[in-house]
Amino acid sequence: MSAPALGRLRIALAALAVAAVSWSLLGVTDAAQAHEQLLESTPAKGEALDAPPDEVSLRFANDLLAVGGAILVLDESEQPWTQGDLVYDGTTVSIALASGMPDGRYEIRWQVVSQDGHPISGIVPFTVGEVAAEPTPAESGTAAVEAAAGRDDGDASPTAGVDAPRLILVGLVGAAIALVGFALALSSRRRGDASPGTTERGSA
Repeated sequence: MSAPALGRLRIALAALAVAAVSWSLLGVTDAAQAHEQLLESTPAKGEALDAPPDEVSLRFANDLLAVGGAILVLDESEQPWTQGDLVYDGTTVSIALASGMPDGRYEIRWQVVSQDGHPISGIVPFTVGEVAAEPTPAESGTAAVEAAAGRDDGDASPTAGVDAPRLILVGLVGAAIALVGFALALSSRRRGDASPGTTERGSA
């Protein structure tokens, strides 16, 4: 095999390797999202309780690492109502709540670390007692503010942060495919330039 042909082959193989690694990483990301899913919470998302709970608990699809986790239960004035340490039990993590929680809106803001060391977080809203109807977005303007801040009041998994690496990897795959196409086009052009030209033979 000639040196130019060998060089083109190496370029093509390198590009294909980049594409394979990129798609593999995409698969790992999808797997991480799947096994780190929050299955249920107590209180549940949007649940309206007649009385304040004694604790909150979160259950996930897989076991958790007992490090790097945090659960906060905050009222509308951002006052925390959790007390004590997190209690881990396989796929479940819980924490006790202080007594005397008044009626109102609350958020469980959580972060946990899966067995592979991947941190995830989210927000679970709930209410206690008699709570006035929440203002509509048109009245409060909170929808635009929350959209600008990228806030998600659902069960989050990194989330928002996952999309950026995914886009980068997709870009790498596209670049690799483009590189292979460029190498093949360059090879065809060189073969065409190397063939004898009819004009040169005719002038002789």
